[in-house]
Amino acid sequence: GECWLSALRSRGLDEQLPTLVTIEGLLSYLSHESIDCLLRKVACLKGAFIVMNTNNNALLQNTQTQRRVKALGEPHLFGVQPGTHREWLEPYGIEVLECVEGSEAMRKYMAKLGSPISGCSDGKDEGI
Repeated sequence: GECWLSALRSRGLDEQLPTLVTIEGLLSYLSHESIDCLLRKVACLKGAFIVMNTNNNALLQNTQTQRRVKALGEPHLFGVQPGTHREWLEPYGIEVLECVEGSEAMRKYMAKLGSPISGCSDGKDEGI
């Protein structure tokens, strides 16, 4: 298949203009090598803004969670240790402007729905 970045370039991507890149619901299913390749390509876009989500790497150790997602055919391969996003992305030249993790993210972005947020009552990060 065609590389996503090559496809965008062939369709007129102007790399001199700010670009918003969204990487959501993807990284946990990719190998470290695939993520490295993806982030290197994103990093070459000058002035890019990136919105992404990652899973807590503790999910990789949680055998119950691993069994559940594996049974669905979607094993988690990648996660980031909470509090290390800046260190993880720095080698790519990607600056973290904001990092909202775990149940804090659920409260911040889902609270407007007006219903209780499952798993957020005790304030602990449950790997969301």
